[in-house]
Amino acid sequence: MRNWKKHSAFDRHRERSRLRQDSGDSIGRHYHPPVNAFLSNHDMTADPDLHIAEIPYESGTIRFRYARVMSPDRTRWIRHGLFVAYHENGTVASEGHYVDGKEDGLWRDFHPDGRPASEGHYRDGREVGVWRFWNADGTEGPSESHGG
Repeated sequence: MRNWKKHSAFDRHRERSRLRQDSGDSIGRHYHPPVNAFLSNHDMTADPDLHIAEIPYESGTIRFRYARVMSPDRTRWIRHGLFVAYHENGTVASEGHYVDGKEDGLWRDFHPDGRPASEGHYRDGREVGVWRFWNADGTEGPSESHGG
């Protein structure tokens, strides 16, 4: 039996949680060598503080792409909006939304071939409700229920 805590949504959730956000205040597309990250400004007319961060693999393909806003005290970035993680082959690994730096709403994880790996909801950064899991062959694995 597969260790569901070690794979799928749990690994990607931990990886999302560990992903550090660097700060910077220049406009446009720019490069930050310490984290090998590309950052591009979103529609400046709609919200000048909303940025899209792109973090690549060493190969250059995008590993993470997410929206973020500057904190009110202007000292750090806060994830806010769509978050997408990609497998190195370019397929979506994980997708969901952040609200004020916390996961919120439906999150989905995918195997490298695009098949579903897991699906569940977050509320205020915590897993809630039933989380479903699928094996790489498409068969459904055990689900887990989370309070909240």
